[in-house]
Amino acid sequence: MVFTKRGYGNGQIVYADDMDHMGTQYDEALEALLNHTYLHEQAVPESTWNITHPLKRYPGVTVVDSAGTVVIGEIEYLDSTHIVLTFKGGFSGKAYLT
Repeated sequence: MVFTKRGYGNGQIVYADDMDHMGTQYDEALEALLNHTYLHEQAVPESTWNITHPLKRYPGVTVVDSAGTVVIGEIEYLDSTHIVLTFKGGFSGKAYLT
């Protein structure tokens, strides 16, 4: 099976090139995946990131800086759609919510 990346909005989705034969099942699985993940892009370097997401739950969070290095910080769940991430210093990067 071969996977390729194709642009989709601000992020990218991985497609399996040889899964077209699965038709509707593949489309439904992809839609379910998209509805369960969220990408927050922090363009301005900050030590506190305020994130509002549409997942309506308390997701796992992985943060990477602009160089792609995983960064550990404090995660505070305000409610099921709002998260505050706090770090020792300011930086830009991405937060992957799953």
